[in-house]
Amino acid sequence: HLNKAIIMKLTSLLSVLAIGGLMIFQSCGDKKGQPAAGKSSNGATETATKIAYINLDTLDAKYQYIVDGKVRFEAEQKAMEAELKQLEQAIKGQYATLQKKVNDKSISQEEYETIGGRIQSMEQNYQQKMQGMSNRLMAKTDSFQTDYRKKVDDFLASYNKDGKYDYILSYQYGVSLVLYANPALDITDDVVNGLNELYKKSGVSKPVAPADSTKK
Repeated sequence: HLNKAIIMKLTSLLSVLAIGGLMIFQSCGDKKGQPAAGKSSNGATETATKIAYINLDTLDAKYQYIVDGKVRFEAEQKAMEAELKQLEQAIKGQYATLQKKVNDKSISQEEYETIGGRIQSMEQNYQQKMQGMSNRLMAKTDSFQTDYRKKVDDFLASYNKDGKYDYILSYQYGVSLVLYANPALDITDDVVNGLNELYKKSGVSKPVAPADSTKK
């Protein structure tokens, strides 16, 4: 089976795709779009703060860039598991051969050392493969998160270019510090639709979902 450390990182990656935008907290203040100033109870001039929020659970489920990203990473996970499984089977085969020869007392010292050295080399190759997969996974995770954040930030800057909102917050059930959010301030659908339109225009090819090896 895939090494536990790799599995944890792969699982963590899929979680990251779901909450990767948690830190979105963008100040979009612009004087030209701010509401008129009013008077406080003590007569001082004050300006109403306009706030909107994005529901990250909805963004995760509907933003095609995230949906496609999950499919690609799941496909890569299956490919990694298959490659390591093949190496595991080859190592087990060598162990079985060695054990049988030892049990049958049909092996010389030289052959024992040769097979033993081959097994050791295969195990080292297995460990190197595993480490390489882990490093590639971390690099792709970082790249995906950076690209995702930039796409959202760039879109919000354009979306709020008229200065309609002073702050655009992120909201996620069970994670956010926002305990209540007025549905009237939810701009998630606008953001999802806008991001998906840009993603569609980028011409990115649709990923192919990984085959389920458990089905016949």
